[in-house]
Parts: sequence; structure tokens; C-alpha cells
Amino acid sequence: MYNRDLVMTRAEDHMRELRSLAQKQFVGPEAFAFASFALGNSDEAFADLENDFHMRSPSLLFLNPSPLSDPRFQALVKRMGTST
Repeated sequence: MYNRDLVMTRAEDHMRELRSLAQKQFVGPEAFAFASFALGNSDEAFADLENDFHMRSPSLLFLNPSPLSDPRFQALVKRMGTST
């Protein structure tokens, strides 16, 4: 399907750009997590979100939980002490 291929290509390009930028300056794990989700790499994305959690990143407070029905996301939100 064309749209899916286009999204994957853009997500791969974005991930390359993030990795390049991260060599020059700090890039928060949430940026990598979103790109990983777009690429279908949930395990990698949750590892990045866990990293964000341990860094006490405020960006986690702004996540939109609706597309993240994975139980790992719900467990992370519970540990943060917020509700979805």
C-alpha cells in the first residue's frame, strides 16, 4: 500500500535524522520512541520511554495514550502516578 510505504520511508528518514542530530546535541528518548512506534518497533520504543521515565522527563506527561493500548504503556503511566 502506497500510504504505508510513504509513512515507513518518512519514519526511517526521521530516525536517521534523529541519530545524526544526537551525535551533535541531546535528543530526548521520546523522540526516538515516537519514530520507533511509527516503524512498528514497539519493544525499542518502550525501551526509550523507560529511559525517559528514569530521566524524569516531563515530556512523558504529554503523551497521548489513545493509540498506545499496549499494557506496557499503561504500566508506565501507573508508575508515573498519572491517569490516562
